[in-house]
Amino acid sequence: MIPSGVLPTRAGVFRRARVSRNYPTVEIRIADVCLDACNTVLVTALCRGPVDTAARDWTARRPPPAVPTPLLRLAT
Repeated sequence: MIPSGVLPTRAGVFRRARVSRNYPTVEIRIADVCLDACNTVLVTALCRGPVDTAARDWTARRPPPAVPTPLLRLAT
């Protein structure tokens, strides 16, 4: 969409997760605000586990599992 001119910058592209442009992190955009530290730690652990697994698989050159996009959207 950016090369076509539909969106002027990457900031307008919505994704549920993406690699940060500014930090060596993955941004998760599912839960923005937690009310206490316990919930923040829980959400962090639930997000970090799959990211760590995907990073190890990518490093080992294992292909990602074939999961249909509608199923992924339903899971979120």
